[in-house]
This record gives sequence, structure tokens and C-alpha cells, in this order.
Amino acid sequence: MSRRRSSLVSRRLSIEEVREYSVGVALEQYSDENAVSYQRSKFVPWREYCERPLADALLGDVKCKSILDLACGEGHYTRWLKQHKHVEHVIGVDLSPDMIALAQAQEDQTPLGINYICSDAAELKLDEDHPVDLVFAAYLLNYFASSEDLVQMLTVVYNLLPPGGRFVAINNNPEDVDCHHPELRKYHVTKTCEFPGQEGAVIQFSFFDDDVNSKDPTLYKQAADPMCVVDNYFLSRERHEEAFKAAGFTEVSFHHLQPSEEGQSSFPDGYWDELMAAQPVCGMVALK
Repeated sequence: MSRRRSSLVSRRLSIEEVREYSVGVALEQYSDENAVSYQRSKFVPWREYCERPLADALLGDVKCKSILDLACGEGHYTRWLKQHKHVEHVIGVDLSPDMIALAQAQEDQTPLGINYICSDAAELKLDEDHPVDLVFAAYLLNYFASSEDLVQMLTVVYNLLPPGGRFVAINNNPEDVDCHHPELRKYHVTKTCEFPGQEGAVIQFSFFDDDVNSKDPTLYKQAADPMCVVDNYFLSRERHEEAFKAAGFTEVSFHHLQPSEEGQSSFPDGYWDELMAAQPVCGMVALK
């Protein structure tokens, strides 16, 4: 598989070309065996004990709500919203046909009443028969390499929400200007960037399927190569705040990772220090 890993800031591309490039990268890295590999990456400890609790806290009580899960992938959070957050209705949307196929296969095997749609989230339109109370998205906004594209996506989200509705997102952290964290390898992931801090720079998250000791998860045999590499794009917090405002949102807040109580008790003291210092991803909450 070819991997396009240079920075868009070094190219003279139109907004349309940047968007086409970003969509092409997303489709490429979430197709075929890469979709299955990325699915496995959702179950590493830092995502279970830090990322998911952050999403849980930001969503709050959403029982009896209708939620739209954008960039749902193979349905990891979509099913979690239904099974653990007890939402009344959830719709999952993803650009990748292979991801939607994985999601639908799990729905067919264990029906939860989830509807999946294969669509570019930036072009999504729902009819009046599918109103939503809240929009959730894990790792959607970091696929927009320009402020213009980010505004377009956020405007779509804004228009899907009712008055006073919330948009909750897990995303690459726009406050992480360094964007380069090989020290996170102990968590079976690395985050690297050739042009740290530059608007539109490509960020690479590499996920590793290490052979972890079943009795002591801090012990593992490192895999030689990543099981999948995901390209994102860096846009600063300032660009994000401007884009949320331009889309019409009245306020937006950014939230850091913290290990859950179970995460703290399951690992030795200091285990999460490098992750907490790096803060590679964050949560965002925006209000219409």
C-alpha cells in the first residue's frame, strides 16, 4: 500500500485539492486489512482506561437520547453508546465501505438496533425522520487539513443539531504543538510529525500489536512493525476555535486525558506519566 506522508504545508494546493487529498488518504488507510487492524487498535490499555473514560465524562447522561456517531469506523463507539451509555437511538456514519461492512457484520451478529450509513460526513444530510439530540465523533476533525475544510465540516455538524445541542469529539490534540512522541511506544502507539506545529502538517499515529504478558501488561515483546499507520493533520487550537465560531457554535472547550480509577489501580505508579505529559489526543465539547 502506498503511503502519502509529506506535509500539505509544503505544497501549493487549492482548497479542493487539499480536500480530495485528505479523503483519498482516509479511504486508503481504512480499507481492506487496514480496517481490521485499526479495529484491533481500539482495545489497547490507554484507549480503554484514558480515552474512553474521557468520552464517557464529556457525554454525561445521554439515556433516551438520539445520537449521531460521525466517523464511526467499525462501530466501536457506536456500539458502546448503545450498550454502555444506553442511548435510545444511534446512527453510525463512516466514509469507508470496509469499515461500515465490519460494523454491519457485528450488528447482524448481535443486533442492537443501530443504523449505519456509508457517507462522507462533510456531505451528510439526514431527513426529518432522523432528528438527533447530540453529535459525537471520535477522530473526525483531524482529517481536515485546512481551516476552510474544518469550517465546512463543523457547519454540517451545527446544522444537524437542535438549538442548544452539543457536539462531543475525541480528536488529535490541537494544543500538542510538538506532535512528536516516540516515547509513547510503551503504550503500543507512537505519534510522529515531520513538521511539528505547522498548520496542515501530517501527523502519523502508528499502532503496534505487541505480544503483551497476560499476567503483567507492562511487560511485552515489541512487534517489529506497526499493524497500522493512520495519517492525521495538525491544526492549532486557534484555528479550531476560529472554525467553531465561524460555523456558528457559541462556545467550545478542550479537555485532557486522565486515567480512570481502574486504570490507575491496574498499573504501577507512574505508568501513565508519559501519556499525561504528551496529551496526544483530547476531548472537545461545542454548544450550538
